[in-house]
Amino acid sequence: MDKSTENVTLIAAFITDILDLYQGKADYVKLKQMSSHLDLTDPMRHVPIDTYNEMCNWIESEIGQANTRMLGRKFGETAYQSM
Repeated sequence: MDKSTENVTLIAAFITDILDLYQGKADYVKLKQMSSHLDLTDPMRHVPIDTYNEMCNWIESEIGQANTRMLGRKFGETAYQSM
């Protein structure tokens, strides 16, 4: 078992970014389900990075790499705004 992400977190805003980008699209239901165990009410709350990785991997494999690049741009904006 790879434990490289054990106890690694990121802010909930990144999960919310993913959900916001897919709101109203067919893939939203699956992504919402993946993150349903997280409390996303506070965008600065730390959540496990494993969920983020799972969501990004699913997007890349099921929807396509172009979507992964789109997410990367959004994540960059969020990271810059939170500095």
